[in-house]
Amino acid sequence: YTNKTWDDIIYRDVLFDMENEYPEMIKVLHAITREENEMLRKKGVQIGRLDIGFVKNAIEDVSSTAVFICGPSVSSLEKKEAKKSGVEPKPKFIETMIAYLDEIGIPSERIKKETW
Repeated sequence: YTNKTWDDIIYRDVLFDMENEYPEMIKVLHAITREENEMLRKKGVQIGRLDIGFVKNAIEDVSSTAVFICGPSVSSLEKKEAKKSGVEPKPKFIETMIAYLDEIGIPSERIKKETW
């Protein structure tokens, strides 16, 4: 779960409650991109953008992990414009995360995504 600040996290308390109620099933990870906060870092919150190291460390068992990602992705219009220009569109959050998960070995059928 990545946000600019800790206060930007929608459903933060609901996610926390779900994680506490089902610790064997749900693990919520947070990354904060625009707030330096040592207390959050001590709680395991990633300060800065997600990177493959953070994702790798978070996944304990590749064979039983399902990942849910939501965020911006390259739009069909951007793909069309890039194709016209003869270049690949710059990956956005979804494409970057899928590449990380693929490198780690998470099968595509265990990745659920919502793009905007």
